[in-house]
Amino acid sequence: ARTLADRAETIAGSITDRYEQAQALTALAEAAAGAGDLDRAERIARSITDPKQQAWALTALAEAVAGAGDLDRAETIARSITKPDQQAQALIGLASRCVNQSGAPLTRDSASEGVALARLRARSLVAAALALGSWEPCLGVGTRVQLAGFATLAAERLLAN
Repeated sequence: ARTLADRAETIAGSITDRYEQAQALTALAEAAAGAGDLDRAERIARSITDPKQQAWALTALAEAVAGAGDLDRAETIARSITKPDQQAQALIGLASRCVNQSGAPLTRDSASEGVALARLRARSLVAAALALGSWEPCLGVGTRVQLAGFATLAAERLLAN
C-alpha cells in the first residue's frame, strides 16, 4: 500500500496545472489522513503551493489529527494555516471538539479538572478565531463556554494584534 501511495504522490506532484495539482494533492492528503498516516498527510498538505487549497487540506488534517486524540498537534497545524478565515474555521472546529469531548457542559460550576482544561482550551481557541475577525462562526461554540472568560480572552487577543 505504501508503494501505491508513493506512486500516487509522485504522479500528483508531476501534474503541471497548479490548480489540478493542488486538488490531487489535497485528495491524497485526505486519503493519507483517513488511513491514519498523519505524518504523510501533513507533508503532502504542506507541499500544496496554492494557499487556498493548502488551507483546506490543513483544516481537514487538523480535524483528523484531533480525531486521533492529539489536540496539541492539531492546534499547531490549525495555527499554521495562512488564510485567516480558514484558520479561524479550523480553530473553531477544535474548540467545538474540546467542548464535545469534555462530556459536560462548560459552565462556571464545572468541577472536573479535565472539563476545566477543556473549557480553557476551547475559550482560548475561540478567542484566537475572534482575533482573526471571524465573529459569526464563533457564536455557536462561544455560547457553550463561559462567556465572561470568552469575552476577556477575545479582548486580550484583539489588543495583542
